[in-house]
Amino acid sequence: MKWGRRLLVAVATLALAVATSGSGLAKADGTTDVSILLQAQYVTEVVVSVALHVTCEGSPTPGIVDVTVEQNPPETQSTTIGTGEQVVVCDGNQHDVAVTVTGGSFSGFDIGKATATATLVAPSGTDTDSREIIIGF
Repeated sequence: MKWGRRLLVAVATLALAVATSGSGLAKADGTTDVSILLQAQYVTEVVVSVALHVTCEGSPTPGIVDVTVEQNPPETQSTTIGTGEQVVVCDGNQHDVAVTVTGGSFSGFDIGKATATATLVAPSGTDTDSREIIIGF
């Protein structure tokens, strides 16, 4: 009798999850937030480390944050674009994350202003932040 009741509860839970989501997957809900910090660290002309605050829900589960940095003249001789990604912990708490961004063109990154964009993809949802950053030592 207990086995039958557990099976009924499991089937009802699955049916509720399917009914509340459009795609048949569990619906993403909860806090999902990524914030880019103002200061980024110059490592080499082709490597910059970008600091973020990341929050996402999970028990714990992994999420992925992708970062793009673009620097234009007069900060550098020619437009330089780099990308990086980092696996993050989604457990409902804020985590400080450093993402290593690599790339560069003929002139590479230099000290000065740039634009960074970060996108967090997590079980609890997706969030994007974009802002001007300062690349320094």
